Amino acid sequence: MYDIAMGTIPVSATLDAARVAEAKSRVGERQFSRYLDEALALRLQNDRLADLDRELEAEFGPIPDEIRRQIDATEWPR
Repeated sequence: MYDIAMGTIPVSATLDAARVAEAKSRVGERQFSRYLDEALALRLQNDRLADLDRELEAEFGPIPDEIRRQIDATEWPR
C-alpha cells in the first residue's frame, strides 16, 4: 500500500463522463487532479461537519425552530 506521508498517490476511479468533461473545460487537463483533490477535501469537510452536527444534537438536542429561523434570517458576513 501507499505511505500516507508520501503526500499524493495515484488512484483509479470511474467518473461520469459529462462531469469530467465540464471540469476539464473549466480547469484544463493539467489541473484536473488538483480540482478533484479539492472537491474531495470539501466533501470530507462537509461529512465531518455533519458528523459533528449529529454528535451535538445527540448530546444537547436539536436546535429550537425559533433559533433556526433567527439564524436563517441573519446575513452572513462578507
